[in-house]
Amino acid sequence: MKPDLRRILSCWPPMGFIESSIGRLALFSFTTGAYDEMKTKFQDKVLGGRISEVDFVRAAAPFICFPADKLREGQFRPFETLLSEEQCATLSEPDLLCFAQLYTSKELLADTEKNPLAVFISSFKELWMTENEEAAAEARGDQRPG
Repeated sequence: MKPDLRRILSCWPPMGFIESSIGRLALFSFTTGAYDEMKTKFQDKVLGGRISEVDFVRAAAPFICFPADKLREGQFRPFETLLSEEQCATLSEPDLLCFAQLYTSKELLADTEKNPLAVFISSFKELWMTENEEAAAEARGDQRPG
């Protein structure tokens, strides 16, 4: 029997908290489902350069940010998305900067001059380009005669 990754990942505590213009938010890692959904919705815009850094971080918020007062058992990721589009639209750029900085802290340790918003979007761009290249190589390999 396959483990329920959604349940396992939803039992990890948050990476951290930010005080935002819409209240205290808990920031979590992406679940597999949230990552896949975000990739489907935004990959073309990110790879095509048709979404700004700020808009991308704002679009990621409902996948990994949750109101701190709505956490399951007071500390775990809720099963459902709780931030509305309107709430995400009202997140200020400083809110988004805190969010991106917390999420990308490992990448920023090496270079404190980097903009956390730029690091956030570029990390997804690089990941998605690599995944697409690997999928294309695998597809080409499957088409070769055995």
